[in-house]
Amino acid sequence: MARRLFSVPSFTPTATADNSALANATYLAIGANSATQGLWVAEIFIQGLGTSSTNVNNNVFARDLVLGATPTALAAPNRDGPMAGSMDVAPGTLPLTFTAATTGPSRSNTTTTAQLVLSVNALGGVARWKPADMTEAWWIIGQTVSVSESSLSASSAAGTTSAAQSATIMYEPM
Repeated sequence: MARRLFSVPSFTPTATADNSALANATYLAIGANSATQGLWVAEIFIQGLGTSSTNVNNNVFARDLVLGATPTALAAPNRDGPMAGSMDVAPGTLPLTFTAATTGPSRSNTTTTAQLVLSVNALGGVARWKPADMTEAWWIIGQTVSVSESSLSASSAAGTTSAAQSATIMYEPM
């Protein structure tokens, strides 16, 4: 397989408590689309697009305890496509990538479940996470709750404000 980019050029994350449904257009969600599909997240890049230096987006990339129900297909300007262009062979089953669903996903509230904190100054700040190799990557596997879907959204931690940002998740289906 080849790496893919899931990109959303502008969205406004809203502070949401763990185990609460995320509102449409406030998150990026990525998930396996079959019981045998695996995805490894190779990089997450976020850039603040806000208009005030006092805004801080306390983003978290976290496993979802409740999966998004009936995800809505991506619409322009949002994208999910291969990095290699015409040289890439699409997987038989495309992963789920979405920013809206009839019921949004809910981050796990279990203290033993990982959350990757990627806070960014909303006025042009940048956050980038890139594992050294596949053994340190974030894995999304099969269709079991809490390992088969993850989302990038704003936590309800103290100091979180809402401002526009862009985000790209680089991943590879396995």
